[in-house]
Amino acid sequence: MTSGDHSSRSEHYREIADSLRRLARQTQFSDVRRDLFELADSFERMAEFTDKWEPVERQP
Repeated sequence: MTSGDHSSRSEHYREIADSLRRLARQTQFSDVRRDLFELADSFERMAEFTDKWEPVERQP
């Protein structure tokens, strides 16, 4: 996996987080809104982790 793959993956996670936050702002149900914001935060954390993670080359 290349660094570009990591970048595109973290970008994808952030796009999902943004979509979830938009949905959360549109819902009338407070429980669902809270759950969607929490899920969005999880995707944001995954993006941050992906940004920091670097593949380790293994020797045979």
